[in-house]
Amino acid sequence: MKIHDVPYRAILPEKLDGLLMAGRCISATNVAASAGKSMGNCVATGHAAGLAAAMAAKKRCLPRELKVGQLQEALRADGVDLDRGGDSQDELVNKG
Repeated sequence: MKIHDVPYRAILPEKLDGLLMAGRCISATNVAASAGKSMGNCVATGHAAGLAAAMAAKKRCLPRELKVGQLQEALRADGVDLDRGGDSQDELVNKG
């Protein structure tokens, strides 16, 4: 299986402001949803949603008003590697 990216818009409800979704509740196609049910994916979207919520509260803005680049910078500062999309998960397992 390949590592896949989850766009920020997948955790933002389309018609409800001030809320972020994470884990199995994200917006996704049927195929993407089946790949996104793993614990690791749920943790990753939860991390992003929690960080986005904290940033929005600090900036006194709605989560959809955040600049995605700023959220990505904050995730990278937390040690998240956002450059693995498309890589094989086997590479991670084999590297220990």
